[in-house]
Formats: sequence, C-alpha cells, structure tokens
Amino acid sequence: MLIKWAESAHRDIAAILRYFIEIQEKDVGQHLVKRLFATVDILAEFPNSGRPGQVKGTRELVIPDQSYVLVYKVTDHVEIARVLHSRQRWP
Repeated sequence: MLIKWAESAHRDIAAILRYFIEIQEKDVGQHLVKRLFATVDILAEFPNSGRPGQVKGTRELVIPDQSYVLVYKVTDHVEIARVLHSRQRWP
C-alpha cells in the first residue's frame, strides 16, 4: 500500500533528530529513524497492524525497541500523521 507523510510527521522527525543531536547522541537518533522506516515498511504490507488510535479514524503502532509511536490513517493509502514519544500527551 502507498505511504504518504503528513507535514506534521516530517516536523516530528526533524524535531526528534534535533533533540538527539543537541544531546550529542546523533547515532541514537539515526538508529531510531532507521527503525521508524523499517516499521513504515511493515505498514505498507500490513496497514491495520497497529492498534486503534486515541483519535477516531487513526491507528497507532509502536516502533519496536523504541519509545516512539507512529500515528497514522488508513484509506486507499497509509498516511503517517505524527511520530510521537510515548510519553507525549496525545491528542
């Protein structure tokens, strides 16, 4: 299934990377992003693999071995809406 990224998800990823660079853990941030994209590849194959989301019409999938969650919508494609730390207040 086609994957599309919302602008908010792009901003989330940029903020995550900035955070890890600021704390001098660039390698950790890069590893997280690799895991994130591997998880998105799974969504392309199995779009309903995440749990029902906290916001109606969304689904959520935890990035394995990470404290981040992909928030996404499934229509005729998968739209990644947000990439959030599991401790962030959402919605």
